[in-house]
This record gives sequence, structure tokens and C-alpha cells, in this order.
Amino acid sequence: MTQGDEHIIEAAGRARVVVRNGQVVSVGPARITSCPLAARFSEPVRTFSEEEIQRNIEGRIATFGMCTPERVVVSDDDFVLFGASELLSSALRCGIIGAAVIACDGGAGTVIATSPRLIQGIGGERCPGWYRRRRFLR
Repeated sequence: MTQGDEHIIEAAGRARVVVRNGQVVSVGPARITSCPLAARFSEPVRTFSEEEIQRNIEGRIATFGMCTPERVVVSDDDFVLFGASELLSSALRCGIIGAAVIACDGGAGTVIATSPRLIQGIGGERCPGWYRRRRFLR
């Protein structure tokens, strides 16, 4: 029996994407047809076709290991001025909060983060969107 890893995410355009063992195996149709934020992704999504969404997710896997054990989880970059991770990391830097409890892909699950770089790395542009992870045996 080999062990496997499956991640089910709702990504660009609210499309259901399945990543298994670091490979995109399924992309459903997008429910949203335009988003100015998605056009700013490092692998932009403009038409919300299944192929374009797959390229976006594969780019995230290649660039920072999204949905893999090699996931890079720290970042100094703010993707937007108003995002949850930007607000939480700023509040932590200013001493308003002492930690943030956030969900993370790549096998980490729920994380209690006390580092602004960790909060931004988990939740900034690197965030897959809605997320569920399953381990399975074959």
C-alpha cells in the first residue's frame, strides 16, 4: 500500500480543484467569470477557463510548493492592502495581537502563528482559497 495526499480547493473563479500528490488531477468549471484580483496573480487568471485555472495552480505548486510538504510558508510581500493576512500580520507587528490562528495547506492544518512573515506566507498570494485536505491509502 502506498500513501497518498489529496487536496481539494476552491480556487480562481471558485473552481473546484483537486491536487493529488502534488499534481493537479481535476479542475471544475469556474463560477465567477471575472476578478481584477485574479488578473494580478503571478500566473494571471483572466478568462477563467479550466486550462487557465490549472496553469495557475500548477504555477503555485512549482513556485512555492502549494499543497505539498515543500510548501514555502514565509513571505515579506503584501499582495493587497486589505487582505486578512495583511491585516493580521500588521496587527501582530504593531503589538495589537499576540498570535493568529489560521488554516494552512501543505499538511500543516491549523497553525498558531506568532510571526508576521508566517501569517503573510500562509495567507497572502500563496493561499489556495477554500481548502480541504485528505490523506488516503492505496
